[in-house]
Amino acid sequence: MNRVLRSALTIFTLLILSFYLKHTFALDPAYLIPKFKIDPKITSCAIINSTIDKKLNGFENSKAKHMEIYTKLVDRLEQMIEKWKERGYDVNKVEEDLNTINTMIDEYEQDYEDLKSKIENLKSLCGSDDYKTKLTEVKAALKELRKDVVDIRVFYQTVIRKDIKALKLQKFED
Repeated sequence: MNRVLRSALTIFTLLILSFYLKHTFALDPAYLIPKFKIDPKITSCAIINSTIDKKLNGFENSKAKHMEIYTKLVDRLEQMIEKWKERGYDVNKVEEDLNTINTMIDEYEQDYEDLKSKIENLKSLCGSDDYKTKLTEVKAALKELRKDVVDIRVFYQTVIRKDIKALKLQKFED
């Protein structure tokens, strides 16, 4: 009997305490809601701008790698042209190719600077009505930049290599 009475008294006490102490054990949802509201455009613009900064940094790294490769290519071609001239080869075609690839590299640099300026302008337009149109312009500029990279690679593989192979065969023909 003593056990039953003790159990009933414990259950009754816990029930009374649960009704009175309801708010002390759990936070009311009203306490979880912040007192101030953040404009979603501000947070989305901050996220977009940080993403744009990361992309721009990636483009700069990519440009540095491409320019390193292109300068090595041009330097190597210039050295080889001088060497071939000393040996008596006719290097006019390779010199024309060198001028063409230098022009293509300059165009790549100009397109990169154009893309970079468009991206910087895009950051300032976050949340405005012109944002989507400027974004399509940035995408078009990026496609142009990628096309320049492919054009340089294809020009080297199809034209310059073929002219170098023809140059090496000159001695056997003479």
